[in-house]
Amino acid sequence: MVMRKPEVLAPAGDPASLRAALEAGADAVYFGLDEGFNARLRAENFSLKTLRDTVAQVHRAGARAYLTLNTLIFEPELPFVERIVYAAAEAGVDALIIQDPAVALIARSVCPQMERHASTQMTISSAQAARFAETLGINRVVLPASCQ
Repeated sequence: MVMRKPEVLAPAGDPASLRAALEAGADAVYFGLDEGFNARLRAENFSLKTLRDTVAQVHRAGARAYLTLNTLIFEPELPFVERIVYAAAEAGVDALIIQDPAVALIARSVCPQMERHASTQMTISSAQAARFAETLGINRVVLPASCQ
């Protein structure tokens, strides 16, 4: 059996908390965008315009950058979400943290090489649900608190 090192994942709600997480040795950070589609409403968040610089800062520190797109998406919003996913791929984001199955499918189409993680908001709480998420191209499932 191969033992994997646990990943220390830290939230980064603003530039100061991002710096603190990286200085403390986080293996990965997750953050949302000002443009929305994330459940990080109390966070300051980051701008799509500075996404490339934010990801570069994370990578220079030797960590991975996870972008949260973990809200439900309505059909009229899908074209803008697709632009965000494309921008995330161009910026070098390592993974998307997703709630809506449509976002998972968009990400699989736009950037199949990028990891896709099921957010706790996706409420994957059974093996059957995890298998369904896998059909959407989900690489990792974050269990809701009630399952942990």
